[in-house]
This record gives sequence, C-alpha cells and structure tokens, in this order.
Amino acid sequence: HWNGSVAWPETLAVAFCAGYCASRVVRPPRSRDALDAPWLLAISVVIASLAVHFLIEAWRFGGPPTRAELWQLVTYGYFISDTSGNPIDAAMRLIESLVIFRAAATMTRAEPGFAYRLVSWVVCGASAAAGLNLIRLWEGAERFGGSFAAFSRLFLTERVNVHYGDLNAAGSYFVMVLVVAIGLSMRRKGLPWLVSVLLIGGAVWVTGSRMAIVA
Repeated sequence: HWNGSVAWPETLAVAFCAGYCASRVVRPPRSRDALDAPWLLAISVVIASLAVHFLIEAWRFGGPPTRAELWQLVTYGYFISDTSGNPIDAAMRLIESLVIFRAAATMTRAEPGFAYRLVSWVVCGASAAAGLNLIRLWEGAERFGGSFAAFSRLFLTERVNVHYGDLNAAGSYFVMVLVVAIGLSMRRKGLPWLVSVLLIGGAVWVTGSRMAIVA
C-alpha cells in the first residue's frame, strides 16, 4: 500500500524475467531442446506485431511524439497501473508468459521434483484466493444476521472476485487450477487436496462465469 499506483505484480514478473534471461546469457545451456525454436518464434511474432503498431503510430502522429511516448513508457510510465491497455502492455504480458513458461520447463528438466512443487504451490495460491472470495461472501452474509442460510443465498446469487474485477477471467483461472487440484487429490495420500478442490470449485461458482462452469 505504500505506493498503490505501481503495478507490483508486473514489476515482479519483469524482474524475474530479466534475471532469468541474464542467467541464460551468463550460463547458456549446453544443448538446445525442442522448445527453443517455437519459443523464439512466438516471441519474435509478438515483437514484430508491437513494432508494426509503433510504425503505424509514427506514420499517423509523427516520429517525435511516438518516440516521446516510448521514452515515457520505458523510463517511468509502464509500471504505473494507468498504462494498462497500451499495446506495449499486452505485448509484455505475452512475452513474460512465454519466458516464465520457458523457465518452468527448464527447471522441471533440471530438477525432477520441481514440477510437483510448482503445481502444488499453484493450487495453494488458488485455494487462498478462493478462500478470500468465500470470506467476502461471509462478510456480506453477516449484514443479514450471519446465518448459514444468508451465506447460502449469497453463494447462489452473487458474483464475486476479490483480486480483480474481470469475473470471466477469474472463472477461467479457477477452473484451470481446479483440474490440477482434482489431479492432486487423486494421487496416493491426496485426501488433503480435497479441501482445495472444494474451495476452488466454490470460487468457480461464485465468479458466475457460465463458460467456466460448463467447462
């Protein structure tokens, strides 16, 4: 809260991606693998699309204003939340996703136990987010006496997501992690993961995303 205008999740993602890319330059892999070519191709397509956008901007508004906009984004504006929706923001999200995906694949190959720990913590994070959504509903029920009937009525009728306002995106997120949670619960000694299945399943419902529920 000490600087609420900064998009802190984005700064963390960029910091990780920068560190990972720097480590790959300092300690390059001994051999290429099947992900290298499609990974680089996807990033190249995103960068090319972004370059075309700014070329069109320069053609429409002139070079100096476009360069000034780019300079403002690179030096200050990009990490401020009101820049969301800018094409460079969309391109960066795609590139960051590809880099994080590549890092996860690299770590999984290097360390056999990493994949299980990664998906476990993904499910734990989704469970915590889902729990906050259900707590928000309970807080709403307390205004009507705090009874289980009031909570059930809100659970069946209200659409809620605490962390961001796009309820359909929240439904997509929760339903993807729900599949992973179900998989963990079906493993040997997977009974404790049933708590995550119930929490995340409840969060899918309260987002009210019909496509997520159908999925």
